[in-house]
This record gives sequence, C-alpha cells and structure tokens, in this order.
Amino acid sequence: MQDSAVRCLPESNGRVRIVALILFAGLTVGLSGCGEPRKPAGSVAGRVTLGGEPVSQANVQLFQSDGTPAGVAAVDASGQFRFEQAIPTGRYEVAVLSAAEVAPAGSDPSGEQRAASIPPKYWDQHTSGLTAKIEEGENSLVLELE
Repeated sequence: MQDSAVRCLPESNGRVRIVALILFAGLTVGLSGCGEPRKPAGSVAGRVTLGGEPVSQANVQLFQSDGTPAGVAAVDASGQFRFEQAIPTGRYEVAVLSAAEVAPAGSDPSGEQRAASIPPKYWDQHTSGLTAKIEEGENSLVLELE
C-alpha cells in the first residue's frame, strides 16, 4: 500500500506568493487611477421663449470657446429642454435652431410657426449673443429670444 504524500511548500515559497499577490493588487489599484482626472460637470435644463411665448420643435446647442460642440438638447412643446449628458463646467456660446424633424401630421401648427420663426441670428453661436456659464450641480438657463 502506498501512502499518499501531501507536499507542503516550503515557507519561503508561501511568502513569495503573498508578496507577489500584494504587488499585483497594488499595481492593479494604481493603474486603475491613471488617466485624466474627471472634469467637474453640471446638469443643464431650461426654457426657450420668443417674444415671451415658448418655442417648440427646436434644439439648443452649446459650443466651447474653440467652436467644439459640447451638447445638444431638444426643446419640447412647452419650450423646456434638458441635456441628457452632464456638461463640463465653463463658459459656452449658445445657438437655437429649428428641429430637423418635420412635425407629424395633425400637430399644432402654431408650434411649427414658432419653430420656423426663430430669427436667423440665433442659428449660429457666433451671432446669437447667447452665452451660458455652467457650474457643478444644477444649471437652469432661460433663453429669451427677440
């Protein structure tokens, strides 16, 4: 009959494994923190009016100072909008454009008229005169078009 032999690793091999495990864990945690730090951002919502009346079927666009688009939000029938993604903090130029989609049949024609009547100066962030300062947390914009 043959005895089953259980081999025990020498104590030094056990220590090597523990040290290797600790080094691996430290390296993994250290590397996961690499990369750019997350820039502070805020949520942005608001309302667009033209002559005091809500604008519908439009889009609000934010642009960084170098002209890079930062986000776009659809304006609903009551003139309200909300950006789905957080916007990094900073100053932005704003443009308001008619929505690209055609209004569905049977929709309120007065809404179509308000969307179509957005003055051309608001279509471009350089000529709109609209700006926004986004801070951490909730940001509420009121865009009053004339």
